[in-house]
Amino acid sequence: MKIFMFICYLAGITICQASSIIFEKTDTADWKIMYAQGEICFQKRQFLKALESYQRALQLHFSDTLVHAVANCYYQRGYYQKSIRLYRDSLNHDTSEQKLDLLAKCYDKLELPDSALMYRRQMAEQNIENQPNVLSLVQNFLTLEIPDTALYYLEKYTEIDSTDLAINRLKAHVYYESEQYQKAIDLYQKIKKEGDNQASTNYYLGLSYARRDSFSQAYDYLRLATEQTQRKNVYILSQYGIAASNLGFLNEGNEIIDEAIVLLQPDKMLISFLYETKASNYTSSRKYEEGIKCHKKVLEYNPRNYMSLFRLGYLNHLMKNTSQEKTWFEKFLQAVQNENKQDFYQKSIEYAEERVKAIKTEEFFQGKKSE
Repeated sequence: MKIFMFICYLAGITICQASSIIFEKTDTADWKIMYAQGEICFQKRQFLKALESYQRALQLHFSDTLVHAVANCYYQRGYYQKSIRLYRDSLNHDTSEQKLDLLAKCYDKLELPDSALMYRRQMAEQNIENQPNVLSLVQNFLTLEIPDTALYYLEKYTEIDSTDLAINRLKAHVYYESEQYQKAIDLYQKIKKEGDNQASTNYYLGLSYARRDSFSQAYDYLRLATEQTQRKNVYILSQYGIAASNLGFLNEGNEIIDEAIVLLQPDKMLISFLYETKASNYTSSRKYEEGIKCHKKVLEYNPRNYMSLFRLGYLNHLMKNTSQEKTWFEKFLQAVQNENKQDFYQKSIEYAEERVKAIKTEEFFQGKKSE
């Protein structure tokens, strides 16, 4: 009874509902009807209604099929932890592919490739011909930077089916990642003969030739990949420029590299904002010199950030560096005047003007010539 109540809890059934089950005679037809209704809703992608029907069926009758159905609804609705708990606690000894696959997908969604890999590996040992699982398993190994083990499972699969394009495409990539460039070239060429002309295939085929110092072939395939991506993929464009340069096409190589450099330019506004945030953090921590350095970086990326000019003046004021304080406040006042932005910075302007006037007065009485 305790086990039954616990399973009901895991499946989302209330204690009150569970209690009523114990004292009522189970009607086999009723749970089958509930299950059938759940299946209809699931096929319509109505996952909440499907879950409710499956749970009502599970109130009347416990079965692995119903647990799988509830767990799948949890997964479809984003409740990955609930799906995992339900499987682990109610079907602890079940090693079916259905359970292992859903657990692996849950861990993928939770961005835990180590855990996903454990279940995918178990599935592969049980059934290496499960192609989607092998593809996902290899991706898990690549994410964890374990290409050699990924290759082991690909080899096991291709011993049975050596013509699967999806598997061979991934296997060729793993050959490249494992620095087995000639094997990558041979397999990519085989894939191309089967009609695969994707940009990624041409890119890695070109890179494999480049790693073998076959610059003419590398140039041809990297140029093709560049055109296929409309010269917008900076990595492909960069490698194309390098291949052209290695082949002796120096002017062309420089032109291509210049294109890549333009694409590689950072998001200046984002970098400016990040340095501005750092400057604010340093100011709050009273690390004024570091704050000054950050505001100067802000201006490198965004010269029209007038508040950084103002804050440079203010930070120098806090450091009692009146000469630099006046310089930056005057730059701020001149900039907002030139851009006719006085209305936007009224309070800052008033403060800056007051400080500049005070510093000039102090300099006058000290006998210093005002600049």
